[in-house]
Amino acid sequence: MKAELIRKSINTGTQSLSYEELYRENGHTLKIDIKSDSYRFQCHAYIWEWSDATDNRGPAWTIVDTIHFSNMKTPKGLQHQSNPSFRLFELDTTILKDTARLILN
Repeated sequence: MKAELIRKSINTGTQSLSYEELYRENGHTLKIDIKSDSYRFQCHAYIWEWSDATDNRGPAWTIVDTIHFSNMKTPKGLQHQSNPSFRLFELDTTILKDTARLILN
């Protein structure tokens, strides 16, 4: 089944550039959150699943997978880009989506 994009955006912080993508695939609502910071150890890459939990927690985002900062393909220091592109985050996005498919399906 083809993924349905809900939204994606790039946001600039004081020392970082963040990528967020929300999409639906195979009955799952997923969120990708990738941050490129000036310092490699402050970078992160997560994929989350929205859960309408029926326990005491209620609805919440749950981490499906993460890429350790030392294994990220997204370069550090992207906040200095004059015209940041979604392509800058593409490799980590692909890894997170592929892993989520294996875990959730």
